[in-house]
Order: sequence, then structure tokens, then C-alpha cells
Amino acid sequence: MRSMPHTVYAPTTPMYALGDLNRNSRRLQVVRKSHTVRAPQTPIYQLGYFGAAAQIVGASAPIAAASAGAIASAYGAAGSVAGPIGAAVGAVVGVIAGLLAGHELRAKQAKNENSAVNLGVQGFDSDVRAIQSAFKSGQIDASGVMQALATVMPGYWQVVGPQLQPGRNGCNSGSSCPAQVTGKQPCVGSIGAGCCVACYQLQPGVTGPNGIAAAVQGQSQSAKGPYIAEIPQVFGSSYGASSRSAYTLDFTPPATVSPTASISSALDSITGTAGGGSSLLPLLLIGGAVYLATR
Repeated sequence: MRSMPHTVYAPTTPMYALGDLNRNSRRLQVVRKSHTVRAPQTPIYQLGYFGAAAQIVGASAPIAAASAGAIASAYGAAGSVAGPIGAAVGAVVGVIAGLLAGHELRAKQAKNENSAVNLGVQGFDSDVRAIQSAFKSGQIDASGVMQALATVMPGYWQVVGPQLQPGRNGCNSGSSCPAQVTGKQPCVGSIGAGCCVACYQLQPGVTGPNGIAAAVQGQSQSAKGPYIAEIPQVFGSSYGASSRSAYTLDFTPPATVSPTASISSALDSITGTAGGGSSLLPLLLIGGAVYLATR
């Protein structure tokens, strides 16, 4: 009697890796391959994915349309986080990305302390006007203003700090500005041009009683109204620092934006309270990760 040939298929996984056969284990041992994820050394916003603010604002639609799971995964939190994000986050990230790109460019253009101060003032004015324009057009709300505002003075110091002459950073890059005493000139000795302009001519326009942070909350003490921010005059010098006139910015909420929008957490990022950590990094990570995932 002839026997018929038979084909026996052996599993690709070795028998000994299939579990304890003597105990009839049905659980297979899964061999997982390791993967290496390489992160770029260049910051994300410099790689061209964010580019100009208009590009990321235009990308707010796919961000808004992305699934809650994808957004939550990018943020590293539960799916409930994704609810209020959407297009508003795309707009805020767009504004911030534009400001950061400008800071980077001006820092490369600065050649000495006085040229750096001039560029820093120009950047400050450009930043606050861009923020105010985005707010008045309804792209960002009061919370978005505070988020973007947190980058303005650090942007000035990114330009000016590396160009300060030795012995002229008595304000520690704005972290310890000496108190201004009536009738006494504060800009002497170690308080050089960079510190003088930042501490007494720019910073009050951000956090002073008539500054932007107060105005966007409707708490400005300006005689022109609670939503008016007063940006002080910048005084020039014989060493090449240019003067600039004072001006105002109107932060009256547009009709489509609620003036009671929550901004306490964003305010913390400027004042350094409530944990002292800025929320800018997770905000940029949300925009970057979801934007790249939806390309």
C-alpha cells in the first residue's frame, strides 16, 4: 500500500517560545522589535513646519478636525483635554511661532549693544502690535494674548542679552530691575542701555498698571479707558540708541469674544506664580505634533 506524501507546516515562532506546552498554555510570547526614534537637534519651529504665522493659522483646520485621541496623545493627557483645543490653539500657536521666528532673526542681525537695543525695541513694537491685531480680529482670545505676551520680553533679551558690554547687566537680563526712585536717574553704572530700556520703558507697557496685561483684562488704569494699554516712550542716546514715541493699543474685546475668558493660567506664565512654569512648550508641542500628524 502506497503512502501519500504530506506537507507539515512548522510555525515561524520556535516551539519553545509558544509557552508551556505541558500545561496547555494558550498564551504566546510576543517578541517585540525595538525602534529608535530620532529627534531633530534644530527646534521644531525652525524646521519650516511652522514657518510664518499664516502657515500654521491656515493649518488650524486640520488641527481642529484631528481626532480627540490624536490631540490627547500629542498632549500626553486624557482625551478630555482635546475638547476645547481645535482651531483656537492653531491660531495661538501661529502667533507665537511668528514671534519666535522674529526673535531669532533679530538676534542674528544684532552686532553691538546699541544696535541690539534698537532691534529689540523694533521687535517689541512689532510683537505687541501683532498680538493686538490677532486679538481684535478674533483669531485669539484674552488667554491667547497672555500666552503670546509671555514671549515678548524674553524675545527682547534674546536679541539684546548676548550684546551687552561687560558690567552693564545690573538688571540680570530684566529679572532684577532696580526700583525707580523719583528724582533719581536709574540708568547709571551697571544699568546700561539694554537694562534701562527694558526695565523702565518696555516692561511697564507689558505688566504696568496701564500695560497690556491689565488692558486685556479690562483693568488698565489709563485715563483713556480700562481696555487701553499705554506703551511708554523710548528715549535715545548719543551712542546710537534711537528714540521712539509713546503710543496706545486698544484691547476692547471684539463682539465675538467674551471678555470674561479665563486667563489666570496664562497670567501665571508671565508673573512666574503658580508653579513658575510656562505653558508655552506643551502648547507648541500640541500644535507641532498634531500639525505634522495631519500632513
